[in-house]
Amino acid sequence: MNTKYDMIIMDIFQSALIPEKFQTQEFIDVLNTRLHDKGILLFNRMAISDRDERENKQFRKLFKTNYPEMAELKIKDNLVFVNNSKLIS
Repeated sequence: MNTKYDMIIMDIFQSALIPEKFQTQEFIDVLNTRLHDKGILLFNRMAISDRDERENKQFRKLFKTNYPEMAELKIKDNLVFVNNSKLIS
C-alpha cells in the first residue's frame, strides 16, 4: 500500500540536530514517493548558529535540486524549506 499525502511536515531533531539519514537524497526520494503531485512538503531546520547556517546552505542545494520552485520561511529560530513557493503565496 503506497499511501500518498497532501502535506508532509518533516520535523525530526535529536537535541538541535537532524540525523544525517534524514538529510540525504535517498530520504528526499522517499518523501517524494509519499507526497501527492500537488502536495506540500515542509522541512523544518534550525537557524540559530553558524553551524546551522553552514548545514542549511548544503541542504538548500539538495532541496533546490529536487524542488526548483522551493521557498524558505524564517520562523523564529527555524528555517522551513517548502517544496513549491506557489503553495504558500
